Order: sequence, then C-alpha cells, then structure tokens
Amino acid sequence: MNSRCALVVDDEPLLRQCLRDVLVAHSWTVTEACDGEDALRVFTPGLFDVIVLDMMMPRRDGLETLRAIREVDPNVAVLIVSGYAAPGSIQSALAMRPAAYLAKPFRASQLLSAILSLLGESVSPLAL
Repeated sequence: MNSRCALVVDDEPLLRQCLRDVLVAHSWTVTEACDGEDALRVFTPGLFDVIVLDMMMPRRDGLETLRAIREVDPNVAVLIVSGYAAPGSIQSALAMRPAAYLAKPFRASQLLSAILSLLGESVSPLAL
C-alpha cells in the first residue's frame, strides 16, 4: 500500500495525537498543526492527500483556514471535524468541495471511512 499524506489541524493536543496515531497505523504520513495559522505555515499545495481540519480554533478558525487553502489548492480533500461549529460555517465549508464533515466524537473506523470515501476509494471493512 502506498503511503498517503495527511495534514491534521486541531488545537486539542490529545485529539491531534489520536488522529495521527490512527492514520499512521494505516500507513499514512502525518503532519500536524495546532491551529489555522500553523496549518497555513506548513501547507504545501499538492503535498497532502487530505486535510483533517477542526472548525473551532484560536487565531484562525477552520473556515478561514479552508478559504486560504482553497486559494492555493482548490482540489485538496478536506475532512472537517467539529463538535461545536455553527451549522452555517459547516455548510460554507462543505460548499468548498471536495469536503466532508465528521462530528466529534467519532471512532477510528468512522474517520478512516470518511477519508477514504472523500478520496473516492472503496471502503473495505478489513482495511479499517
């Protein structure tokens, strides 16, 4: 299986670590960012297969971060994760395709399934 690259953006260190651990266990290479500003600093167009992006963060929220990313890479897949975001901001983010939404809390299998679906890949239960 080829290694895929993900950018995980969340201001909660424990959740960021859990997301990283799940993805690494499934052969992903993971770069982490603690907020939107940090994400934009490390983001390189064409490098990441998917961005896992929290909506509620300090300095630059997920929607602002997504808008800035879309200006330089309109095609990168983005999985929005949030437990608190306003429905309007989630709808705005989902309009910037390709994007999907996953409500916190979620299971590792839901995360992997959402990412693979977003990337247009079939989801095998054995792969989860």
